[in-house]
Amino acid sequence: MRIITQEGTVPADSVLPTFIGLFPGLIDPLDIKVRDSFFTPSQASVIGRVPEVVVAGVGAWAATSVTLVQPGDGGFLEGRSTGRSHAYLDLGQTTYDVLGVFRTEAGFNSTRAIVSRYQDENNNYEIRLSDTTGGAVFNRVVGNVRTVIGAGSIGPAGEIVRAKLEVTPTSVRAYVDDVLIGEDVSTTFADATSAAIFIEGIRGRCLDFIAGW
Repeated sequence: MRIITQEGTVPADSVLPTFIGLFPGLIDPLDIKVRDSFFTPSQASVIGRVPEVVVAGVGAWAATSVTLVQPGDGGFLEGRSTGRSHAYLDLGQTTYDVLGVFRTEAGFNSTRAIVSRYQDENNNYEIRLSDTTGGAVFNRVVGNVRTVIGAGSIGPAGEIVRAKLEVTPTSVRAYVDDVLIGEDVSTTFADATSAAIFIEGIRGRCLDFIAGW
């Protein structure tokens, strides 16, 4: 399954349409199996939330802590403290594409990541995005030890960043804004069927989470 991205513009904070609205023609609708733009119904926490688009066999969101919440105005999942958390979703698949669309409110710094082959918070694959360093790093995380597979760069806080992982039973590829930054040919955690969003810090936001296969 191929995710196709297009350029777009960032609206004011008060008007945050879905990522598909920002980038028309993003994905063949027939390929989308899961999508969450974190609009209504509003919840105090992402825990227990069912994605807006979901196929049978995919459950509700879980999280490692409640520092990730869905604000009442909706339209993004946001870190609301200096803490960190993974919000994870069991896709029931070992072959899939997962796309995270991230933005940090200007004036704040955060670290965000799209995560695949999520076994737990210390064992997974991630594309980690940092406003502080302006970097995008593709890591294999084993026992909370990160091995860098590839790296790229991102713009300053306030800009949209699109991070995508292409997962098969034998490899994981990482893209940032359509640019391939690394590939790991490995079966590490190949039987893990969950994907996740990671946010650390205040005002780090995930605007959309999309998975397809």
